[in-house]
Amino acid sequence: MLELGWTVITDLFSHWVAGLLERCPHLRKLIINGVVPEAKSHEECQVLSSFTTAIVSLTRKYLHVDVQFEYE
Repeated sequence: MLELGWTVITDLFSHWVAGLLERCPHLRKLIINGVVPEAKSHEECQVLSSFTTAIVSLTRKYLHVDVQFEYE
């Protein structure tokens, strides 16, 4: 099990997660913690959308990993 988190989301976070999944072939569970601000700008929404799309692609590639999200 691996638990990751961020305080400010960027596009680099999804690339970092992809790298970890490549290097951890025996990982079975990934928990991603994050903070999503209540007042979201258009740019913040686009970054969150891009991150979500990237993580969905990763979950399709790594079917053996149970991915969970815990947002504040």
